[in-house]
Amino acid sequence: MHRLALGWLLLGLVLYGGCRPPETQKATELKPWFEQNMANVSTEDGAIDMSSVHQVGEDTLEYQTVKNGVRTTWRQQFRRIGPTDFERVGDPKDITAEMKQDGSNKMQN
Repeated sequence: MHRLALGWLLLGLVLYGGCRPPETQKATELKPWFEQNMANVSTEDGAIDMSSVHQVGEDTLEYQTVKNGVRTTWRQQFRRIGPTDFERVGDPKDITAEMKQDGSNKMQN
């Protein structure tokens, strides 16, 4: 009798434990995700300065790279591909070159 009761109890615990919905993963924010995943990445334009990373929109970051003492500012858009992951959308936009071009256009006018 005791074995039968113990068997039912164990079966109930196994079924209860296996029937729970999986724990949902907490959604990761873009900036912390970028800082964690890109901390040791070096691009052909230099290393990413993590202290320069800031979010400029819901899905867009700006950051700077440093190579041979030259800083370049980039803007990159991302798309969420899961609760804890993102992917780049297109190539990063060189904001530094854009600002230089705007400045030279103003001087010509």
